Amino acid sequence: MEKTRIRHAAQFAKAAYVVGQQGLSERGIEEADALVADTGFRLDPGLSGANISTFRNASTGAYHIAHKGTQVGASTGLSDLIADAYFAEGRNTAHVKSRLTATERIIDRIDPAATVTMSGHSLGGHTASYALANSDKVMERVSALDTFDAASNPIFGAGLSVSDKRRAALDAKVTHHRMNADVVSKGQRWSVPFGQAVTYKLDSKGMGTVERALYAHDIDHFSDGELVVKGEKRAPEPEPAPAPEPTLHTTIRDTVASGNTSAPYVDAGSLCRQYPQLAECKAIGNRG
Repeated sequence: MEKTRIRHAAQFAKAAYVVGQQGLSERGIEEADALVADTGFRLDPGLSGANISTFRNASTGAYHIAHKGTQVGASTGLSDLIADAYFAEGRNTAHVKSRLTATERIIDRIDPAATVTMSGHSLGGHTASYALANSDKVMERVSALDTFDAASNPIFGAGLSVSDKRRAALDAKVTHHRMNADVVSKGQRWSVPFGQAVTYKLDSKGMGTVERALYAHDIDHFSDGELVVKGEKRAPEPEPAPAPEPTLHTTIRDTVASGNTSAPYVDAGSLCRQYPQLAECKAIGNRG
């Protein structure tokens, strides 16, 4: 059940990128719904936008709010990149703060009796955490937040510092999931402002340093992959299943190998704009 919950939360976070790229067009709604088809939820266009997508389960009445990460090709791309740059200095832009306000507005329109959960990948993991840390309304209504490779600043609080009382409440609601070798969430190796951090093994055999670092940030590890917590033994491999149909996503493994550093859900270029000092990112620049 736990693995299913994590996978579903990651599917919502991934679908938020589709809405960010396609908008609330017929195609965008169809593609987002296809990504979350097995969750029982569907996109609620009236409660969704370029930064945040909201999903509703018609059977249970539950809602899920997903914050989109940095997406250079989307209408929010420039604002996302500026937010990344400020975050590296421990500051939050109006773009980040507007997501808190938008989350409160969504919650105001949701049935008060409904269960509400949240997720976010990369920058979206930070903005979802920021909303919980700084809004009583969001903290009181949201029962669980799962972040995936969330932007983490090991030096500055970046608006996530909370009181001991609030931390105790959030520790029970928040789980930060990250892949080993991910550079964006690397600060979680040492500390998180609240919640629990879980690191998973990365199967990166045969990859170079650059490819491994970027591949680790791929949302598909959580939405489609088999998660193995670092330090735990892997369960026996099951019989191989039939090859799945191609998905909407092109993995970092493929995009880096082809020399294309911009993928639909994880933009390597924006990652390197946030962390230009990384050797991996310098290597990408040297390819030109």
